[in-house]
Amino acid sequence: MRRASLFFLTIMLFLSANSIAQIDQHTLRFSVSGSYTEENSNDGFLKNKTYTSSENAQLGVSADYYFLKGFFAGVGLYYINESSRSTHKLLVNDYYIESLTDVGTIGYVPTLRLGTSKHLGHRFYGHLLLNAQYYSIENTTYTAVMEGKTLLPDYMNIANLEQAPHFIEQTPTISSSAMGAMFEPAVSYYFTKSLSCTIGLGGVAYTKTKGSEEGIFHLNFNPSHWSLGIDWTL
Repeated sequence: MRRASLFFLTIMLFLSANSIAQIDQHTLRFSVSGSYTEENSNDGFLKNKTYTSSENAQLGVSADYYFLKGFFAGVGLYYINESSRSTHKLLVNDYYIESLTDVGTIGYVPTLRLGTSKHLGHRFYGHLLLNAQYYSIENTTYTAVMEGKTLLPDYMNIANLEQAPHFIEQTPTISSSAMGAMFEPAVSYYFTKSLSCTIGLGGVAYTKTKGSEEGIFHLNFNPSHWSLGIDWTL
């Protein structure tokens, strides 16, 4: 009797797990997704060093409609915020020079989405997406040069400068636009029939800035560039 009950419970759990992960025709799926990456590098010798760092954050919302079972079309809107900084420090005898370049980028990316979904088993789904994107971007660049004589061996510390005349420049904000397309695979796990979590696995992208003669291809499946999203299916 106990074995029969356990077998019946196992069958029910299996059937319910598969029923949770069905995406039927005329289904709506709303998603909130985002990603964040940070990279740093340090090159050169003690008296001639270059530091670079960059941060990239993205947050977006999308809505998809399954016009056929396993095939969907949708729209999305994404916000991007990027910053990159390059610092070069040079010491010649007791004379110190530091140059800094700081670039900030913000933008909005309306997107048209077309894709297909495949049940991978249990509560998992795989997705292949083709995104057509329009980029509206603003760039601001800040540059500075500082120089002076060092008082202490720790010349990397600006507080140790005897005098620090400097030159600072901030360029006007420059607006630009670009068109692009991106092919992206993704995997979803359904916690319930309505709630799921999706991981975007990077992809292949092509962008062409307005006024440029050639576009740029990007190929990146590095986990540091994956995105994480929460989905609600109706």
